Amino acid sequence: MKPDRDQLSLPLLDGLAQLGFKPTAVQDIFLTHIHLDHAGAAGWWARQGARVHVHPRGARHLVDPSRLLAGAQAVYGDRMKELWGEILPAPEAYVIPVEDNQSIQVGDIELTAWDTPGHARHHHCWILDEEHIAFTGDAANVRLNRNRHIALASAPPQFDPPAFEATLSRLEKANFLELYPTHFGVVKDVSDHLSRCRQIVCGSTELVLAHLRNGLSPTAVSEHFSAYARERAERDGCPPESWDLYELINPCSMCAEGVQLFCQELLAKERPAPRRTALARTFHAQKRLFALICWK
Repeated sequence: MKPDRDQLSLPLLDGLAQLGFKPTAVQDIFLTHIHLDHAGAAGWWARQGARVHVHPRGARHLVDPSRLLAGAQAVYGDRMKELWGEILPAPEAYVIPVEDNQSIQVGDIELTAWDTPGHARHHHCWILDEEHIAFTGDAANVRLNRNRHIALASAPPQFDPPAFEATLSRLEKANFLELYPTHFGVVKDVSDHLSRCRQIVCGSTELVLAHLRNGLSPTAVSEHFSAYARERAERDGCPPESWDLYELINPCSMCAEGVQLFCQELLAKERPAPRRTALARTFHAQKRLFALICWK
């Protein structure tokens, strides 16, 4: 899925036309998740009559994308229109929530949804069992075609390393022949790729957590995160022009924010709760008594 029918989707529409099809011939759309670079055009396609198959957590945000757009606006600011164009609500009748392990038959092809959180809680991988391949969205991170470098896909606000690791384990156990991450191309060295994904998730989280514990500012932590990612890219032999493309589609600054958000929440849970004063204890006791009286 590409986000803007007026801009980025034109190659898709041109490709359909070359095959002799109109957009109304597309009957099913399978979303890995609802981030705008994956699902921004879902509403437009649904209005052409396509059924949009999506994680249950994401379905309502396609019908009413106001919260999704508010979150994206906070990240992208004045570049929203330039990047994503017009985001249309999808007619509810064409939005199909799909549960974990549920299969959808389309012609001779059967696709099975796997609930794969970590990048987002509304994330599916779509499994083509017959070919033993997986369309992984951002669940196996970002890897440009013909590059060894893997970039962490940790956009805020739902990056969750333990869930990410569980997803990677599930993908590993399946022994897929090929993975197809949305960004971009085919991964044939599946076992090595998933192993390195786990190292990147763990290493990036540990790096950010250590810097936050040492009292560094969010800006400084982001700079360290970017330097760490750039060092890995150089070790992987990633040429400068490819690094620029990685940064265009998956900026380190955005990914650092996602990791920091998780780590800050983790640190907040580790801190002991402040002790109440005697006055505060008396107030809360009176509050509970009042609630009990009112309930009766």
